Amino acid sequence: MSTDFPEDFQTIGYRLKRAQHALRLRMDHLLHERDLTMAQYIALSLIEVSPQITNAEIARRAFVTPQTMHRIITDIESAGLVVASAAPNNKRELLRSLTERGMELVKYAHQVAREVETEMLRGLSAKDLERFRSYLQTATDNLLKKD
Repeated sequence: MSTDFPEDFQTIGYRLKRAQHALRLRMDHLLHERDLTMAQYIALSLIEVSPQITNAEIARRAFVTPQTMHRIITDIESAGLVVASAAPNNKRELLRSLTERGMELVKYAHQVAREVETEMLRGLSAKDLERFRSYLQTATDNLLKKD
């Protein structure tokens, strides 16, 4: 990063945000050919690993508001990637699961994600990657500690 930037833009937090933004842009670019966004991929992945998950739980795990997730779910339902069914204990609550087409698309997107991560981390040794993961986990744990 250029030293022409003010000190506020040299922080770890700013650099993390830039990396996250670059990752999102790259993923969106590559997923676009299948009419999929990174946000939709995240929702599909969460539904894949937790079949019959609720919209509220998908939103929580994806770090978005329920309103944002509602729009994402509406779009992937309209595209035939997920189906909804009433929860057994609460008929007003809808549970989501992947369609066959949704399963195929999420498998494709997983491969894209692996390729992008490999591209992003190119040049880092196995030891560097282990440290990097550890540092990120420590930073996250530090911020999520309850007082």
